Amino acid sequence: MRITPELFSAFLHFFIRDVGNVREPSEAAFRLANEYGRTAVSGYAAGCIGWVEALEGDGAKGLKEIQRSLAVISLAGNKIRTLQDVQLLECHLRRGDLEEGLAVAADALAHAYRTGERYCASELNRLNGELLLRQGPSRHTEAESSFRTAIEVARAQQARWWELRATVSLTRLLAQQGKRDEAHAMLAEIYNWFTEGFDTAGLKDAKELLDELGA
Repeated sequence: MRITPELFSAFLHFFIRDVGNVREPSEAAFRLANEYGRTAVSGYAAGCIGWVEALEGDGAKGLKEIQRSLAVISLAGNKIRTLQDVQLLECHLRRGDLEEGLAVAADALAHAYRTGERYCASELNRLNGELLLRQGPSRHTEAESSFRTAIEVARAQQARWWELRATVSLTRLLAQQGKRDEAHAMLAEIYNWFTEGFDTAGLKDAKELLDELGA
């Protein structure tokens, strides 16, 4: 499938979590895809629109949009769906749909490793860990394992952005366990790798956590 410039822009802003700039190119991609009969592109654009809806407050509407987008992508015969699985998991996490979210995570990870579509595998593992973490202390060991797997996957792919996100999740858990020095050292190592992008949400979150741990 050939990605249109509008859809590429939407994906780029999604990856750096620039929520305010995802909707416009997504809606443009959606309109053009429908105009020219590009069903799969329409589905991918709809997923991004649903993600924005969920993060801006309407979780139920966003969830339905992403579920619909996955159905459209499947009907179009396209099996590339990992990014939409990430969007769906974020919706479940935000809504507190933990059991349903974990079922989606298991299916998404199985798909990623079965098909080789692993470019979001680190983030899928991270979100699986976040869902486990929400279930309480009895699942913290599993959550930690998921976060560490996410970091390992990101490192193997040299995907520093995914590594940063997974490290932030693990750092928060370690801090809760009283391992503040270990958490600070781990996060500082990946944070200090970056030389730009400090105005992005991910690096801002990491810096805020570093400052908190160093206080």
